[in-house]
Formats: sequence, C-alpha cells, structure tokens
Amino acid sequence: MLAQIAQYPDGATADEIAKDLNLSVLSVRPRVSELKRTGKIKLTGARRKNESGMTATVWLVRLQSSPPIGGE
Repeated sequence: MLAQIAQYPDGATADEIAKDLNLSVLSVRPRVSELKRTGKIKLTGARRKNESGMTATVWLVRLQSSPPIGGE
C-alpha cells in the first residue's frame, strides 16, 4: 500500500489504491489506517470524490525525517 501511495505525487485515497490494486476498498482502508497509525503516511488536507460520490481523505507518504504531529 505504501509503495502505491508513493506513486501519487499529490497523494492518493484508499479508493484509488483499491482500484489500482484490484482490491476491495474494505480491505485497503484498514491497511491505510495502519500506515497512518505508524506515521508512514500523512493527511494532505484534501478530499476527492470516490465512485460512490462521497469524498475520501487524500494521503501522502511521510518523509522519514518528519515525525507524526498531533492528529496527522
């Protein structure tokens, strides 16, 4: 998942990653949550529409030199 998110210079949503990897978004979201919890990805503050018309959080790979801060 981390490598796939890194492919998007402007960040990626769980829905985009799921589509790219031909996986269910229901299996991708928990992995994205794990990456967030371990500080490997961060919020961009942006949201994008997914296929259902709802908006989804956009994530970016966090540089190793940047520790997690607060709610990011």
